[in-house]
Amino acid sequence: MNPSRQSLLGMLCLLPLVLLTAIPAGAQPTTAKPTPTAYLLRPARIFDGESAQLHTDWVVLVRGEKIEAVGPAREIKAPAGAKIIELRGLTLMPGM
Repeated sequence: MNPSRQSLLGMLCLLPLVLLTAIPAGAQPTTAKPTPTAYLLRPARIFDGESAQLHTDWVVLVRGEKIEAVGPAREIKAPAGAKIIELRGLTLMPGM
C-alpha cells in the first residue's frame, strides 16, 4: 500500500475518536426546556404546621413540582396561564 494512502487511512480511522473526545461528557442537545405549568390551589383552609393554625382565604402556588408561594390570596398572584384548582370544602395540610 502506498505510504501516503496508509497515512490517510490511519487519520480517517482516528477521526471518530477525535470527534468523540471533542464533545463534553454529559453534553445534551441544546433544546429549550418548556416552562413548568403553574397551579394555584384554592382550598377552603390551609393548616399551618408551624403555628398550628388554620388559615382561610389562603392559596398555594405550585410551579412544576415545587411549592413557590403560600399565603393570603390577596398577596399571591397566579402567573398568566396558571391553572386554578378550586378545592372547596377541603383543608390542605403539610405532608398530606
